[in-house]
Amino acid sequence: KEQTWIQRVLRNGFDPQQLDMVIGTYCPHVLFPYARQTISTMVEQGGFPAFLMQPINFEQIYSDNLKRRQAQAA
Repeated sequence: KEQTWIQRVLRNGFDPQQLDMVIGTYCPHVLFPYARQTISTMVEQGGFPAFLMQPINFEQIYSDNLKRRQAQAA
C-alpha cells in the first residue's frame, strides 16, 4: 500500500509520544480556525444568527487527557 507524504512524516518523523502530542495539540490547533470559520459561515448562510465558536486550548485538553491516561495506567 502506498503511503502519502504526511503518513510517512508522521510515522517516521516522530517517536510515539511525540506523534501523540502532535495529533492531540498541533493538528487541532492548525485546523480549528478553518473549521470555526466554515461553521460560522454555514450558520449565517442558513439564516441563523451569527455564531462564533470560542477558542479552544488544545494544549490544556491534551495535558488533562494525558494525566487521566497515566492515572488509569497506574
